[in-house]
Amino acid sequence: KADKALDKTAAASKKTEKATDQLGKSTDKLGKSFAALRTGLLGVGAVLAGGYGIRALIQTADAYSNLQAKLKLTADTAEEFEENYRAIFELSQETGTSFVSNAANFANLALALENANVQGSEMVQIFEVVNKSLVVAGATADEARGFMTQFRQAMGSGVLQGEEFRAMMESNAFFGLQLAKALDTDIAGLRRMKEEGKLTTDAIRAAIPRMFTEIDEKFKQLPVTVQRATTELKNALGDVFAASDRASSGTASLADAIHNLAVTITENKDIISEALSGLINAAQYTVSLIGNISRSIRGLAIVATQEDKTLIDWIFGDAEDMREWGEQFNSTT
Repeated sequence: KADKALDKTAAASKKTEKATDQLGKSTDKLGKSFAALRTGLLGVGAVLAGGYGIRALIQTADAYSNLQAKLKLTADTAEEFEENYRAIFELSQETGTSFVSNAANFANLALALENANVQGSEMVQIFEVVNKSLVVAGATADEARGFMTQFRQAMGSGVLQGEEFRAMMESNAFFGLQLAKALDTDIAGLRRMKEEGKLTTDAIRAAIPRMFTEIDEKFKQLPVTVQRATTELKNALGDVFAASDRASSGTASLADAIHNLAVTITENKDIISEALSGLINAAQYTVSLIGNISRSIRGLAIVATQEDKTLIDWIFGDAEDMREWGEQFNSTT
């Protein structure tokens, strides 16, 4: 039975050999494609370089691939996609904020405003005003995320309403103040406009260009902090990783190899499962056999300790002799 299991395992392994070979080649290719880049990172410093192993490279390349796919949904042409990509990347570097987060937020906002026909340079300016206002306001990551969610929902629904207005004012009061100025009112007037349903998507779109100059000026007065500079570096490294991966198709080949291996294992699930079951049963039989041998040795050891009886005496002894032997055997196990 064990031989039959081994034969089936060998047959299954032949079917997976091609998939595993492809996986190995893809892994080697991925490692070589990033080898020069990793060497260059050593000059940045041991802490940063140490954080960018092969796993980090793969995760970064995957994140950028997903972002690129999402950003492409917001563009009608390859040229528009490239323009949006570079614009968001440059904004991220200017503000020292995460490109990964910014690109995701930009894509979500653009999709929410699709029916309003907001695109191109206007879309970029709206996002720049929002992004810089969050930096000036000193918003935390959670506050920025909450503001972007509420702002996107308000712009997508066509009007800024109660809960969205309250949440936005709590997380980014600076934006609210600038919006009020652009609409020639104050915060109280902004609340009245909200209650009257006048804070529409069109009204906010019209106010954005008038908000831009002051927000940009306030932003430029901010010092460049270590945190912002570090984020700029991470963005730059991620952009290089992504470009290297696109040029070499490193993670794409690796993903295909892993996928093919998974498919091969799934297609041969029954054979592999039966083979493994056979091996497990064979192992259990071997363990049982070893256990029986061990027990037999212990039984013989008991006989050897008896000075007045030999093995033959035990074998041909009466019922009382067998009972005595059984008691001694059980007391040692």
